[in-house]
Amino acid sequence: MKLHQLINNYKDIEQNYIVLLLEKIFNSKYNQLLLKDDIVFSEAQEKDLNHYIQRLKSNEPIQYILGSWDFIDLKLKVDKRALIPRPETEILAQAGVALARKFNNPQVLDIGCGTGCIGLYIKHVLSDAEVTLCDISADALSLAKENAASLVIDVSFLHQDMRYIDGKYDVIVSNPPYISKKDMALLDKSVVCYEPESALYGGVDGLDFYRTLSVMHKNLTDCGYLAIEIGFSQEKDIKKLLEKNFKDIIIIKDLAGISRVIMAKKA
Repeated sequence: MKLHQLINNYKDIEQNYIVLLLEKIFNSKYNQLLLKDDIVFSEAQEKDLNHYIQRLKSNEPIQYILGSWDFIDLKLKVDKRALIPRPETEILAQAGVALARKFNNPQVLDIGCGTGCIGLYIKHVLSDAEVTLCDISADALSLAKENAASLVIDVSFLHQDMRYIDGKYDVIVSNPPYISKKDMALLDKSVVCYEPESALYGGVDGLDFYRTLSVMHKNLTDCGYLAIEIGFSQEKDIKKLLEKNFKDIIIIKDLAGISRVIMAKKA
C-alpha cells in the first residue's frame, strides 16, 4: 500500500500522528518511507500499529505512545511519571540559559523538574553550570535521572518539597503546577486522564506554588534571578506576588503574544 493511502485510511486521526507512529514502527524517517514503492507490514508491525491507534482513540497523548519527545535539541524519554514538555517551556529553558550566562560557574536549581527538560537543557548549553534538578515526585525524579543518563548530562538531583529547600543558587527556574480548580474541569481528556495531576493542579486559584516561589529570594545569591513559567492571564497576580522580594521584573511573551515567562532579580 502506498504511504499516502495508508495515512488516509485513518481519517479520524491527525495525519501527523500516523506519520510519527509509522516512523516509530519502521524506525525510519518519513522522507525515507516515501521512497518505498509500498509499505509492507510484518504481522508484529501491523499489530503494533493497531495497538497504537487504539491508544490514540482512548485519548492517550501521542508523546506517551511514542515514548520520547523533542525539547529544543534534546530528545527526552516521556511517560506518565511526568508532564509532557510543551513548546512554552522551551521559552523558559532559553531564558534560564540567558540568566545563567551572567555568572561564572552558575549554580542553577530547576524546581519541579519533571522530565528534567529545563535543567538538562541549561547544562547541555552551559557546561560550566552546576545544575540541580528537584522534584517532590520520586517518579518524576526517576524519569529525569533516566534522561540525564541517556543524554550523558552531568547534573545533581534533589528529592524535596520546594518549601524546605536549603542552599543558595544564582538562578532558580521553575514550571510549577498552575491550573486552577475551575480550569482543571476544562482540560482535554488527553491531559487530565493521563498526565499526573500533581504536575497540573496549582490550587483553587492556580497560584499556590507561586506564593512559595515568591519567598524563595532567600535561596538566591545576591543578584540572583528567578525565572518561572506562568499560565494564561496569571501575569498580574504573579507579578504582584513577586514585587515584595524581587525587582527588574520582565515578562516574556510567546509568538501568539501570550505572557509565558516571568524573570525577576532578587531585591
